[in-house]
Amino acid sequence: MANLTLVQFEARIAAMLIDPAYSVFTAATIDAGLRLALSDYTARIPLTKETVITCPGAGREIALSDLTDLIDAVDVWYPYDSTADEVWPPERVTGFTVYWDDARPVLFLSAPEQDQPQTDDEIRLWYTTPHTVQNLDSAAVTTIPAQHESLVVTGAGGYACFLIATQAARTITVNRFEAPNYMEMSQRLLEKFHADLNRLAHTSQNQSNPQVAFWTLDKYDGME
Repeated sequence: MANLTLVQFEARIAAMLIDPAYSVFTAATIDAGLRLALSDYTARIPLTKETVITCPGAGREIALSDLTDLIDAVDVWYPYDSTADEVWPPERVTGFTVYWDDARPVLFLSAPEQDQPQTDDEIRLWYTTPHTVQNLDSAAVTTIPAQHESLVVTGAGGYACFLIATQAARTITVNRFEAPNYMEMSQRLLEKFHADLNRLAHTSQNQSNPQVAFWTLDKYDGME
């Protein structure tokens, strides 16, 4: 089953909010709620990607500027040879971190017992990035697995209700019951969203251990 695009997400969120005509919740409000839910989802279950980096020089600090939207590194293999047959178990770096130098990410290999990478050496890296929804903020694809889309719809609806309640509270002419009702709806939806997200993240963390070997990952691997 194909993943939902932005228009399909908007329609599902509007339907859940009993507003399929967008008479209360505009597409802009729904999109804002979707961004907030997507941010929460990424914070708990980020997208995992894999790449091979060729070191431009010798040293334990490797620039990661070419990796778009990188959040963090989760696993590093060095030494590594992409042209050779896979060796098992791999050479895994036992100490590494990512720091930011003038807003540019740098991978630092801190394990003292491992050799310093040399020019043209290869490093295999697993790293995390934010999830995207196709056509939201010009994203090319939706990376949320189909089985998690309803979860994100719930969170987006909750945030959309919060935004409407906040806007209504600032409007003098608003019915005095309108803002509290939307705020109550927001609280119910967001409580469910975060409770389900916490359970899902806990399950995903138990089932995916970065200390276990991986094969080449696509955009859905590492997800439940």
